Amino acid sequence: MNASHVSVWNRLGKCLLLVLCLPLMAAQSSLADKCTVRGQVQYPSLKSRLFKGMKNYDGHHMQAQKPKKSDGIVMLIPLDRKVSAPPTPKPILTQRGMNFLPRVLPVTVGSTVYILNEDNEYHNVFSRTPGATFNIGRRPPGHLHPQKIKRAGVVRVFCDIHEHMAAYILSLNTPYFIRVKADATYELKNIPAGRYRMELFHPNFPRYKKEITVGGASTLQHDIKWR
Repeated sequence: MNASHVSVWNRLGKCLLLVLCLPLMAAQSSLADKCTVRGQVQYPSLKSRLFKGMKNYDGHHMQAQKPKKSDGIVMLIPLDRKVSAPPTPKPILTQRGMNFLPRVLPVTVGSTVYILNEDNEYHNVFSRTPGATFNIGRRPPGHLHPQKIKRAGVVRVFCDIHEHMAAYILSLNTPYFIRVKADATYELKNIPAGRYRMELFHPNFPRYKKEITVGGASTLQHDIKWR
């Protein structure tokens, strides 16, 4: 093999190596552009915001749910690009122990929420939220009802039989959201670099809003505190 042949084979070898490495380089670049956003949520006192117990339709005293740290939902709304938010896979809003669980259910717009009765008596779940009204009627124990949520925003949900019961379906136009943990921490993983409006929804407090920039580091620490 003469020198010209060796040169040709060397060039072909380099081209082949580049072709083989491109997917790996693209994957590494993609991973490098993703970030974890985490932090601590410093809630105002929850003790002064407890609900009082009420009586249900047949006069039995019922205790409404107490606010919890995990009722908070942290979300990131992109400011410099549009994103698609596919439907949330089979979110369930259950009735158990004469309460809604979870008290706050985050989903993406267009998701179908499955309303499940796990109690031993009837419930009648409804909402009068403008643009998202529904009334599923009296449903027996064990009944599962699909309800599509077509608008973004907060959909307030009640039971027409047990007036102490209340829940919130949080319908979002972003796929980047997470529930606050019981220890008041949160962690959003695989967030693309860019500018975002961070929001925290909790039904007992004003909504927190703050613009942040993601990128330049693998982890962004952002603690949330109301002023």
